[in-house]
Amino acid sequence: MRFHRPRSGILSAAALLAGVVAAGPPNASRSQGLDELLREARGLEASGRRASALDLYDRAVAIEPNDPDALYLRANARYRSGRVAASLADFDRLVGLVPEREPYFWQRGIAQYQTGRDRECAAQFELHRTVNPADVENAAWHFLCVASARGVESARQELLPVGRDSRVPMAELYDLFAGRADRATVLRAADQPRDGTTRRLASFYAHLYLGLFAETLGDHETARRELAVAVELGVGGYMADVARNHLALLDPPVAPARVRVGGGAPASLAGRIRSPAAEGVGARPPTPAIRRRRRRELPRRGMIRRSGRPGKRYSGGASAGFSRGA
Repeated sequence: MRFHRPRSGILSAAALLAGVVAAGPPNASRSQGLDELLREARGLEASGRRASALDLYDRAVAIEPNDPDALYLRANARYRSGRVAASLADFDRLVGLVPEREPYFWQRGIAQYQTGRDRECAAQFELHRTVNPADVENAAWHFLCVASARGVESARQELLPVGRDSRVPMAELYDLFAGRADRATVLRAADQPRDGTTRRLASFYAHLYLGLFAETLGDHETARRELAVAVELGVGGYMADVARNHLALLDPPVAPARVRVGGGAPASLAGRIRSPAAEGVGARPPTPAIRRRRRRELPRRGMIRRSGRPGKRYSGGASAGFSRGA
């Protein structure tokens, strides 16, 4: 999904630099020390030192618990470090502090979905559509939330309309969720761009959403394999962390022996997908939604594997949010 700026802002330009949804002048009521702390934390995060950045964000929030910039930046940093529930807690606090900005917090909807808050995440993506009506990814996440809560047929009936989304392969992904396309159609579209970087990004989004869609249909093995391909593509950005977090939430993670990414030769992924612990993703107990899904699997699988890993379920990037997370 894409980051959108409202015409007037509450959150500062500092937060905008990390992908926040509002722009405006520096917060005059905030101390210079806090601004410097946030600036240093952003620099650490940009250099890949996420744990050190999180320490500084924690200090910033301790200094000013109700500062929207500090909370927003920490919420995103927590999510990107695999701390989905903690990230969601920060987003919930943000909504209380700046309720007029709630439609822009699509990252909150993803965290809600991954923690089993299906009805709330559907409402979040309905709100986001009011400020980002053309985004296919927003419709896809809304579909996932509704399908988890009430089933695939209900999700298709309530599929949000979208405008023109020119990114490849968003049109084909929308048709997939609507029931008018299949996996092969999506992958053919993702293979079309001639530029290698664009093709890699298209392949990432294809496999990410194919994996999420497969999980909704109860095909967890396919979901794991598609998400493993998305992670292996290494596109970077917020949505890459979404893929990594979601793969870690599937139990157990597996890698395909061989896969084909758009425009390239088959690439071996065996043994190269790391465990959740290696990715810094903390374990958590299964949510009620996960337990319901696992119960539905019993007739097919005969038993539930228990491995102590997270049970189930999964904001931008170099150029923009939801789908610009690479």
